[in-house]
Amino acid sequence: MPMAFAIMPDRDIEPRIEAALHDLVGATVLTHRSGRPWVLGDEQFVHTRGRNVDVVMVGSQLKSDEPLSSAVKQDRMDGLAALAHRFVEFDTLLIGRDGTKTRIYAPVSQRRSVFWTRIDEIVLAADSQYPLAALNQFELDLGSLAGRLANSEVTHPFLRRPIWRNVHALGFGEEVTIHDDGRTASSRWWMPPSPTEDLDSTGPGLKIAMLQALMLRVADQDRVSADLSGGLDSTTLCFALAELGVDLTTFYMSSANDLNNDSKWSDRAATEIASRHVRVPYLQMLEEIDEAVPATVGAFPEGPSAMAKTAASAIPLQRILGASGSRLHLNGHAGDALFGQVSSLPWSFLRTNTRRRFRWLRKYRKVNRIPTLDMLRMLGARSTFADELRSMARGEFTKQRGSLAGYADWLEIPNFGPMHTATARQRFSSLCLTELESGVTSLSPDRTQHQILSYLSVHGAVVRRMNALSPQIVFDSPFLDRRVIDVALSLNHADRTRQSPTKPLLAAGRPPAMSIEYFFRRDKGDYTAEVFSQHQQIRSSVKDLFGGGSFLGELGLIEDHEVIRVANSYSPDGAAYTDILDLEFAERWLRSLADEKAKIAVGSMQ
Repeated sequence: MPMAFAIMPDRDIEPRIEAALHDLVGATVLTHRSGRPWVLGDEQFVHTRGRNVDVVMVGSQLKSDEPLSSAVKQDRMDGLAALAHRFVEFDTLLIGRDGTKTRIYAPVSQRRSVFWTRIDEIVLAADSQYPLAALNQFELDLGSLAGRLANSEVTHPFLRRPIWRNVHALGFGEEVTIHDDGRTASSRWWMPPSPTEDLDSTGPGLKIAMLQALMLRVADQDRVSADLSGGLDSTTLCFALAELGVDLTTFYMSSANDLNNDSKWSDRAATEIASRHVRVPYLQMLEEIDEAVPATVGAFPEGPSAMAKTAASAIPLQRILGASGSRLHLNGHAGDALFGQVSSLPWSFLRTNTRRRFRWLRKYRKVNRIPTLDMLRMLGARSTFADELRSMARGEFTKQRGSLAGYADWLEIPNFGPMHTATARQRFSSLCLTELESGVTSLSPDRTQHQILSYLSVHGAVVRRMNALSPQIVFDSPFLDRRVIDVALSLNHADRTRQSPTKPLLAAGRPPAMSIEYFFRRDKGDYTAEVFSQHQQIRSSVKDLFGGGSFLGELGLIEDHEVIRVANSYSPDGAAYTDILDLEFAERWLRSLADEKAKIAVGSMQ
């Protein structure tokens, strides 16, 4: 659901700032013991007050404060971590406060999160970036924007960098402590487990974790909808939902390509679980996103990105599935990262003690047609996370994009091309230097776990942004549940690497009614035709936006004539068209900024 609460410190705040925050978020719902406003908004919450500590939980699944009251007997801030491990999941946030500071815990994937800003040494927090950006007059962080234009947001640490100046965010598994004197400190309250367990132990554990995650989400839901794409992740979830006896509507986006066998597998699963199955052409979804979803700051308060179109699917899904009575839609986001082969796995597999691993790696190289030199460079990678960040800070973005030698890298090279200016590269390099000097570290000391967690961060952000667009349906992926993540990450690299069947852990944890045949399919869905078709439809829009001088061009980040040239060129795999679609969305979003600033200027911020 749209996020709507803010947190204020126990200090006197300039009246115009307080009035603006009330206008942007809502009325005061909880006060400090001093009587000053503490929590603002219209969110469902439970609250308990001890002698020294106040504790608040925000979220849709909360029914009473009884479990919270019994758990808060310690009456100390250092007892909050145990509460977080018990309660902070799905859309639940935990807020604790003693006499001088507030501490906030969010779900580890940040599928719901908290952001903060400092104004006149007073720190204000909210679960949406919009009110905080408004308080800062919507000033852009051009380094972050430059990175977004080159798709850097898909890798840690850039995803946790808001597009707004003076707005800060949590990273994966983090909490933040905000002191009344203006100091802030974020730290990890969750850490990944060691990847040491085998399939025999993790398979049953995954089955239990998935059911627990689903039961939390479907509690009190009369009807539920879910993606059923024909892929393994969504299919497994739908079988698990059927096992729970959920009244289920399943959703499939059909391809114009008759050879796309996802349709066959999706139809088979829908028949076996007896769901109401809704089919909508993928191209129709893309067209509705372009026509019905505004590329505005109000709709996308976290800014443009390569994930914007995916998040925007919430609007047509809300219309299509709302008719079924569903108020909760589940998807299989993060399943590929948790259960499939990420690109660094061969590097990690080599460093296990598994017998015949060299034979497997030779076969892997031949099957995937990897040049021997690239394979050796990838397997022999020795760079650290800091090394790679330092290289980007020096502006070194020139690794061969067709080469597989960088598949084991900690960081993905940003996709800077002829459309991007030297200024864009320089701004992003400066951002990398800022991150390096901040002391940021990898998400895990293990390369493969770091890569997986980086992808999970992306999926958490997508779910969060979908919910910001959706007032009627809650969107979520049970694979982002901490219990599922813990089990999946504990699987050793040897069992994760040898994908027979495909996604072996998911196969081991699948519901009994789901045939193992699904995990031995060798075909793969393809939607390239729809990408080409959408590109053709927006070519005139690209010419209008970039032909007469764009906002991105005025900022010095994009060469307008290069955008038009690429838009009129042929891309064999459609990758360049995806870049154009992202730039077109970013330009439209930037043009909405002036309207948003004018709206704030005539309000209480004036």
